[in-house]
Amino acid sequence: MSAVRYKARQLRFCLLFVIRVQNLILCLFMLALPFPKLYYNQGETLIGNAFSSFTGGKGANQAVACARLGAVVTMIGCVGEDAMAQQLRDALGAEGIDMHYVKTVPHKATGIAAINVTEDDNRIIFIPGENHCLLPENVLVLKHVIAASDMAMQQHEIPLETVEASIKLAHSLGIPVILNPAPASIIPSSCACLLTIGI
Repeated sequence: MSAVRYKARQLRFCLLFVIRVQNLILCLFMLALPFPKLYYNQGETLIGNAFSSFTGGKGANQAVACARLGAVVTMIGCVGEDAMAQQLRDALGAEGIDMHYVKTVPHKATGIAAINVTEDDNRIIFIPGENHCLLPENVLVLKHVIAASDMAMQQHEIPLETVEASIKLAHSLGIPVILNPAPASIIPSSCACLLTIGI
């Protein structure tokens, strides 16, 4: 598609993932990662070099990247009922992302990811929190939102059954689907064959 045509026809992306997507990311920078649990280092404490926190997550990063490229982005997902939720909503809202279909899940914490970073490695611990509260029925009732989109994007930060249902729905509507299958899990062949792009 030429640059002229791209500007003339602004793409509408419907992003199917929870806002853990807007997770709070905790980064701990250190010289070495803790060793596996061995008899001589149980309860080991290491001293880190630095700490930082920011909003992010696979889904959120996809949403922001698309918005900054000029797409109209709608997010379908959840946030928890805690102090982080508004911070996460504000961060995506500031990027021009439509948050109308992001629901608050009562009595649930917003997901976080803790990243231990060294010079040549990193390890991530993901706490799903409200991410696993996005159920197939929550997506299916928004058929009209997906139908009005030019593309659907998602990843595996939501329940696998929701991923499957949303892929099948988008495909039935003739909407191309991009899937980032991370965190890694097996994609049923009945869904994999419906993907436009798997990355």
